[in-house]
Amino acid sequence: MMNFICPAALKAPTELEYKLSFGNEKLVVENCGAPCYKLFFEQSDITLIRTLVGIGAIILFVSCLFTLATFSIDTARFPYPEKPIIFLTFCYFMVSIVLIIGFASEDSIACNKPFASTTVNLAAERLLKQGTLHDWRCSVLGMLFYFFLMSGSLWWFISALTW
Repeated sequence: MMNFICPAALKAPTELEYKLSFGNEKLVVENCGAPCYKLFFEQSDITLIRTLVGIGAIILFVSCLFTLATFSIDTARFPYPEKPIIFLTFCYFMVSIVLIIGFASEDSIACNKPFASTTVNLAAERLLKQGTLHDWRCSVLGMLFYFFLMSGSLWWFISALTW
């Protein structure tokens, strides 16, 4: 068992119940969080990925909106074997909205503001938010993303089955 002492810059207030776990032995360090940046990727890599996902989400939003608008103009044109495509489109429309919200908010949903440091002359890092409900936006967006992504997968299956 290795001993790990949380760096002062990564310490979180005890009332937030942060836990940092790592290693094969599942070492858990209380009141310690993972930094938002420089843990796995550089800031430039994160910015590139965020931009590509944002552009893809906007393209997905526009194409789904076009399909849903076409459907709403003449719903009788789409009998049952084609209906799963509409439901699939709605699911991915909702996924695109969640991704656009994440793109527009940058890292304010995933990362905390720096906590007040108790150590003199030490700037605290911004930490990834953990499973507390102090900010519900991450939980709600995560649930919506998961639900509509899984629903879309089921509608893909139903669409393939009907054809």
